[in-house]
Amino acid sequence: STRFAWIDGKLEIDMTGGDIVLHESPKSQVGAVVVSRVNRLGYGRGLIDGAIFFLPNAPAGNAPDVSVVLDTSVRSGRIVARASVSGRVRAYEGPPDFAVEVVSPTNPQKDAVRLFTDYFRGGVGEYWLVDATGADATLTVFRRGESSFEAAAVDADGYQHSPVLQASYRFEEIVGGDGRPDYRLHERPDDA
Repeated sequence: STRFAWIDGKLEIDMTGGDIVLHESPKSQVGAVVVSRVNRLGYGRGLIDGAIFFLPNAPAGNAPDVSVVLDTSVRSGRIVARASVSGRVRAYEGPPDFAVEVVSPTNPQKDAVRLFTDYFRGGVGEYWLVDATGADATLTVFRRGESSFEAAAVDADGYQHSPVLQASYRFEEIVGGDGRPDYRLHERPDDA
């Protein structure tokens, strides 16, 4: 698949396709849990891949691996749906309330450094960085601070709290049935 991103004033095109084990599997696992949580809360739309957001600091759109658009942000006008000629929603004007990037093994600087900065400047509310490229797969939950995203505290059980999802999460690498790494995102809702 081809992916486009506007980073540091340049349009980047990645035509290498996603690595099934290191990128697509973690994205699918995280996306499934996030979308399910948003559906249970009933207060927005959870999206996996392909949702384009035009941020105020970038003339071209970015498509996070996973994103959340809260109904309150749409009603307030913070995020506006961009419709095509047919009237179908093709993109959003404004930052998502929540964005996840899974570090790409072919371009780790894009997700871990450059998008981190651009998403903060663009107004993204909460940013998750998932990295399965190292010896241990990791999840870091970032919340908006005054001048940058700040990592959430990790509790004694390895969970980090997400204000947007009103739950805490722990990411785990396991061995899949094919003997290759697979991943699970464990959830602990605030109301549990």
